[in-house]
Amino acid sequence: MQMDFYHCQIIQIAGVPGRNEPDVGEVNYRYVLALLDELGYDGWVGCEYRPVRWQCR
Repeated sequence: MQMDFYHCQIIQIAGVPGRNEPDVGEVNYRYVLALLDELGYDGWVGCEYRPVRWQCR
């Protein structure tokens, strides 16, 4: 098991499992971001993903 304290602290999002755009994949970011808002989170949410169009083929 690994605990990534860096990413827990700064909240970054990406698509799972391909680490592409966050609107594709297994994580429902609409729900996650709405929940963060509901819980009063007022920090930054960054995107850390590899755009599909920039990947080498």
